[in-house]
This record gives sequence, structure tokens and C-alpha cells, in this order.
Amino acid sequence: MQFKSILLLAASATLAVAKYDVGNCGSSNQDGVNLGVGDSETQTACEKAGGEYCSAVYNRCVIETTKWDAFEKECEDQKAYKDKSDIEDKDQAKRDGLCVSGVSEW
Repeated sequence: MQFKSILLLAASATLAVAKYDVGNCGSSNQDGVNLGVGDSETQTACEKAGGEYCSAVYNRCVIETTKWDAFEKECEDQKAYKDKSDIEDKDQAKRDGLCVSGVSEW
């Protein structure tokens, strides 16, 4: 019985260590500004790398830190700009990346 408890505890700890990065294709924060047209390169790169694309204020990819390199490679001819890094909570990463659609949600 103790072994099962230890195993469950270890599995829980493993799930809790996921960290997230927030960024976009381009060389700066301003390359991610959403001017109402979206950013197909960031969106495509994000989806291919397994992240979550958002475009409320900026065109951003919220992605697990371990997948950042894959996102960076998918940005093809552009650099990948990392705005935030090693955020321990995905919802916090979305807030930090301004992925919420309105100020009233904060």
C-alpha cells in the first residue's frame, strides 16, 4: 500500500512541474502586436509545436518550456521572441501573454 502512495505522489509531482513560455515568431515583442490581421506564422508554428495560440492583444504562443525549441524551429525564417519564461501555471502564462480577450476578465 505504501508503494502505491509513493507512486501516486511521484506522479502528482511530475504533473506539477510543467512550466510554460510565452512568445511569438519575430525578433521582438512588437512583432507580435495584433493589428487585427492575426499572425499566421506564429499560429502555424505554435500549433505544429503543440502549443496554444492566442491573439487577444498580441499574437502569442503559450507552450510548455520543454517544447520551446520545437516552436523556435517552426518559426522558419524568423527568430522566435520569448516574452515570458518558466511560468508554473498555464492560466498565469495566458494572463502574462495578454491572451485574455478583455481587461474585465483580470
